[in-house]
Amino acid sequence: MTALLKLDGVSLTLDGQAQLRDINLTLNPGERLAVIGPSGAGKSTLARLVSGLCDAPVQGHVQLDGMAIRTSSSANLAPLRGRIIARVSQGLADNLNPQMTVLAHIIESLQVHTGQSYSTCQPLACAALLRGNVPESLHTRRPRMLSGGETQRVLIVLAMLHHPKLLVLDEPTAALDVHAKSEVVKRLARLPKATTVLLVTHDLSLVQTIADRVAVMDRGRIIEHGAMSDLFTAPQHRVTQRLLRRATGKEVVSQPLQQTQDRPILRARNLGFRIEGRHVFQHVSLDLAPGDTRVIQGDSGVGKTTLARLIAGWQAVQHGQITSNQGAETSANGPTVALISQHPYAACAPHLSIASIIAEPLRLQTSMTPRERAARVNELLASVQLPHDRQFTQRRPDTLSGGELQRVVIARALALAPQVLIADEPTSALDTHTRNAVLEMLTTLQQRDQFALLVFTHDPDVARLLGTQAATLTPTGLRM
Repeated sequence: MTALLKLDGVSLTLDGQAQLRDINLTLNPGERLAVIGPSGAGKSTLARLVSGLCDAPVQGHVQLDGMAIRTSSSANLAPLRGRIIARVSQGLADNLNPQMTVLAHIIESLQVHTGQSYSTCQPLACAALLRGNVPESLHTRRPRMLSGGETQRVLIVLAMLHHPKLLVLDEPTAALDVHAKSEVVKRLARLPKATTVLLVTHDLSLVQTIADRVAVMDRGRIIEHGAMSDLFTAPQHRVTQRLLRRATGKEVVSQPLQQTQDRPILRARNLGFRIEGRHVFQHVSLDLAPGDTRVIQGDSGVGKTTLARLIAGWQAVQHGQITSNQGAETSANGPTVALISQHPYAACAPHLSIASIIAEPLRLQTSMTPRERAARVNELLASVQLPHDRQFTQRRPDTLSGGELQRVVIARALALAPQVLIADEPTSALDTHTRNAVLEMLTTLQQRDQFALLVFTHDPDVARLLGTQAATLTPTGLRM
């Protein structure tokens, strides 16, 4: 059988850092290969390389559908995209045009690939969306009006629209709540048997549902490779054994934090938000005092990110009021509030160095000299347990793992010593070990600096790991 995808001795270096080392993989038509490993192992880099999104010379040989790929660049793979290879990534709405409706995305793709008219493509696009479990009520919405699960279903429809031979799935369920993840997994389980799948994930339950083979990566290398059933029942390498233990283990990372009795530094009262005449949520009230930890859970689409942006001052309040302990609306006169976005790669300018990303709020909002900013950046990197030598600080975001970049985003959020730190799904794209380490780090920083910590998540373990109880966001308010 002729391999659909073959990597022979492939290595890749980005910004002077070796990301992939001597990768050898063969994927035959119809096979389902899952690539797992700890954060920073090189999994997403491998997915990006195969998808033509690493614009750098490739050492070794890459062959896709019989074509030799000399460099992994978008232009090089353009003739194959859609028809031979398609990709669903973890960036969710960042992969969609914010100005276009769901239906317009599908129509545009059909027009580009088939050359047919708008009137011909429109009914075909509607039918494709309905087959992909995207109801007609969502067809005229723009990406910002979609939940994570709805967005992922749209991306899967786009990816499968032209019946690609190879589908690359890069953490397709990472940012989804339990219900949305279940719906997406069901959709992926129904993929045509002829579709070859390369799945990159830290979700081992998804691996067991979809994959027939598994490759384990660590530090840019494949360290173990075999049939899914064999590898899960008798893992040989210590890294694989640790991954399986942590996926099922119950690690406690901190002692419960005592809620303070201090006067609230931020108070939200009767917040409500509507989109297109529909109530997303209403009657939301909460107080935050120094040292408080609050966790808010909720299903996909219930408005967690919207509420986080409202409290952070990133979105205008439609109904209700947010005040500080001075009685002022949250603004320059209120407490310093910082927001950690749920998508670290989208939150960082891809052309900036790590040092520049962290220094950005210092440059914009302080009178620090360049030397003072550099010293503060080094201090922040040390506080989030990252190197602060020049080799690391001059790297670009796409050369870091998800866990490393999430720490960079946290360091930037802490740059101005906020009184309130809001984290929107801060661990959704991380493996279990990295998730626990990031939460442990946040707890340590909070105990040191006494900021109020407000975490929005769909992960039911986050509240337990932070040593607090979670409130659930519903359309009618917060429920304990």
